[in-house]
Amino acid sequence: MSWKLEWNPPSTKTMVARYSWTTDYVVFVHEGAVLRNGTRIPARPWTWVAIAEYDFRHQFAFFYNRSGSSLGDAMVSTATEFGGVMQDAIASPIWKWDNVTVRKSGEIAYSPRNILDTKELYNSYNLVFVR
Repeated sequence: MSWKLEWNPPSTKTMVARYSWTTDYVVFVHEGAVLRNGTRIPARPWTWVAIAEYDFRHQFAFFYNRSGSSLGDAMVSTATEFGGVMQDAIASPIWKWDNVTVRKSGEIAYSPRNILDTKELYNSYNLVFVR
């Protein structure tokens, strides 16, 4: 028995969305740390918060249908929107901190709080598509 392919499957070109934040302290903020003086910096894993909140399957299908069945366009749209969700997690006041602090910006930050401070971390966001 043989089969004849009677449709044209969508062509896919392998593409990767690479997200990055380029501040020197990004790892300390995301993963947490204990400084040499014993100060504990709690982890604020905004990427995990965004992954938990974002419905990749539904959004990809939405963008696929809207694009006229283009896998590449749907991937770019989904990845771009997800990047915005990660940025929203940084800007959202959902992060617990043990005490009230005065930020570098002069703002008094209570708990829960956002992790914007000077916006250096937020503004260092970069999304690159690699083939």
